[in-house]
Amino acid sequence: MPVIKICAIMYKEVINVKKILYFIICLSLGLAGCAKSDTDKTQSTTAQISTEPAVILPKQEAMYAVSVPIISESTRAGDGTVIFSYTHQSMMLTLPDPDVADKVIIDFLSRIDAGAGTVETLLASAKANYRSSADWIPYLYNITYSPTRMDQGVLSLFGNCVTYSGTSHPERLSISASYDLVTGDILTLGSIMSAQATPEDFCNLVLKKLDKIKNDKHLYDGYENTVQQRFSRDESQDQTWYFSTEGLCFYFVPYEIAPRRPGDL
Repeated sequence: MPVIKICAIMYKEVINVKKILYFIICLSLGLAGCAKSDTDKTQSTTAQISTEPAVILPKQEAMYAVSVPIISESTRAGDGTVIFSYTHQSMMLTLPDPDVADKVIIDFLSRIDAGAGTVETLLASAKANYRSSADWIPYLYNITYSPTRMDQGVLSLFGNCVTYSGTSHPERLSISASYDLVTGDILTLGSIMSAQATPEDFCNLVLKKLDKIKNDKHLYDGYENTVQQRFSRDESQDQTWYFSTEGLCFYFVPYEIAPRRPGDL
């Protein structure tokens, strides 16, 4: 999925540490094509590390490390055909304060487990609809995150939730989560704001950068209203950003502010 990166500089205090944030405005304008599961194990669970652990040793005595192992499960029909694939994750987190680590892990796993009902529905549908292996594409539910930033103050993750139930292509939703590693609390956009960096400041910054690419990327007429809604202080709009090693990233789902064009798959 193509990503547009736009850099700007603002000053902001985050987690009580004054630093310059290089805001990378990430706009996902494409749409991934249909995916087909290649899982071939019967009712089995396997695990692997999806990313290298991000480790920071500030004073050589406190370790900060995270890994999010991928767990893949598949369900087969009586003839051996994989009819449903489920990919999810666990988390291993090392912090100076184990209680904070436990708090973050519990929240992360609750986000993974939130799709349990959808998994059950898709599995039941796959069992009911499967007829033969000739033209069958396994139904799937994949929810995976990758760590994008970890330091003494923040852990940020970005990923995708992908579902497929026999339609023309999978449904894909971008997802993200950021945590305060001092308290273990989930970070909201409001919690990282200050008098020096208000929602309006963020909004104006995004709009200014988008204005420079609106013709090249064929942004919809009225895209400004969509962007402004993102910074309306409505909590439902708050999970559309994450920290990277370069700064703060905002993302928009395909078709939200621009059409998908040939070659964007």
